[in-house]
Amino acid sequence: MILACPRCRRHVQIPDSLGGRQVACPHCGQVFGLPNDLIPIPPSAVVLLSPPPAAQARVTPATGPEIVRVSARILHWPRGCACCLGAATTSRPAVAGRDSGVRVVRTDERSWAVPYCHACTDHAERASTLYGEIHRWRSESDRRHSEASRVSGLSGGAKSLRGWAIGIAVLLILAGTGAALKTVPKGSDEASAVGAAGAVLATLAGLGIYAVFALCAGAAERLRTARERRAAAAAESRVAALTQESERLAGAGCACARDAVEYAGWRGSVHTFVFHNPRYAEAFRAANSGKCLS
Repeated sequence: MILACPRCRRHVQIPDSLGGRQVACPHCGQVFGLPNDLIPIPPSAVVLLSPPPAAQARVTPATGPEIVRVSARILHWPRGCACCLGAATTSRPAVAGRDSGVRVVRTDERSWAVPYCHACTDHAERASTLYGEIHRWRSESDRRHSEASRVSGLSGGAKSLRGWAIGIAVLLILAGTGAALKTVPKGSDEASAVGAAGAVLATLAGLGIYAVFALCAGAAERLRTARERRAAAAAESRVAALTQESERLAGAGCACARDAVEYAGWRGSVHTFVFHNPRYAEAFRAANSGKCLS
């Protein structure tokens, strides 16, 4: 049964099993008996259905958050917690900002006071801090994965190192051949033999230096790739732990751990909101009927 409180005239949903009992209004706290002290109202006039928070299950909409666009300069917020639909005892700002200008950048911020209960305000504040940490660690994980992918191949430093090795090998070949030819008379058979031997020795020495440099560069690449992958795995584990911690903050009747209403921005007089509680989104549309565009 949907009834109106005789004191504050707010609308509540009362289970039929409570007929004849004393109940308290979740909005103003007025105690009254059922059903004689209340005035029935049609369902179409309902602004917000607010069953006791303890009786609610976690709100898990199958289609995800609802996006509501409303064209108005004055908005009416249903007097109930936007997260758990219980009695609203405080408010929490839903803030959006945007930058304008090229040489001189100006930041314009707007906010709306969204009603919450104290319990949902507390877990939304803690969740905001945790989501900041989650974003930081997720960025660190992405950076580490990108770095591991970059160094898993031939990095710029390894290319430079191997280039120097090839250059040194060529110089050794030329220097060894020239030194060998200076020790014997020119044009003799001995000069040809010594020159050939010097070229072979210089080539072997250059190839050996190149092999050592290549092995060192490859080992450095593999070590750095493994280090970056370990760091990325550690960051991902931290993200998972923080996500689980944030999910445990919300109560059984809460829509989500973070802010249940997000202000996505505005364009002229059209404002866009993201509601994580579909029942509160429906109540918001009813309270601002004729102004909602979606």
